[in-house]
Amino acid sequence: MIIADLTACQRYYSLHPRMKEMLEYILQHDFSRQASGRIQLDGDDLFINLDEVELKAKEEQRLEFHKNYIDVQVPLLQAETMGWTALSDLNAPDIAYDSDRDCGFYTQAAKEYFCVNPGKFTIFFPEDAHAPIIGKGKQRKLVVDIPHVWCGCLAHVVRMVCTNGADGMHHMCEGLAPLLYMEG
Repeated sequence: MIIADLTACQRYYSLHPRMKEMLEYILQHDFSRQASGRIQLDGDDLFINLDEVELKAKEEQRLEFHKNYIDVQVPLLQAETMGWTALSDLNAPDIAYDSDRDCGFYTQAAKEYFCVNPGKFTIFFPEDAHAPIIGKGKQRKLVVDIPHVWCGCLAHVVRMVCTNGADGMHHMCEGLAPLLYMEG
């Protein structure tokens, strides 16, 4: 999970091949008068949901998780509280993962809560259970879903190097070679 200032978003461009495109789009557009709905940047591979929601009490909001997408959230109107728990700290979900919706839920409270102000954003990875939309009143926000396949590769690279040192680096390069030349 990452929480950061939009003015420093260039630090996160390398996390995913589409991260720069998405964050620059957000920086270059004024969403205050735009109708809510889905903003297509590249079909199902890159899109932004401009949502208008009623914030909920902390006790009412559940933890959600995704397996196929990185979830980027940008509050626009007011500060929003979000909860977080590492997925590895949780047992089986209370509401099973639905692959069509790429979502599953836990009813327990998050381990950590933090405030995200307008001008800041969060990045939730598939290993991050998160509970957004906490507070009072209406919120207007951006929610971006980016396929996480590249981040999974990066996590594998880091694990290989950390676990196996230089030998892991050699195996990592052999394993990634086919991926580097994939088309599409």
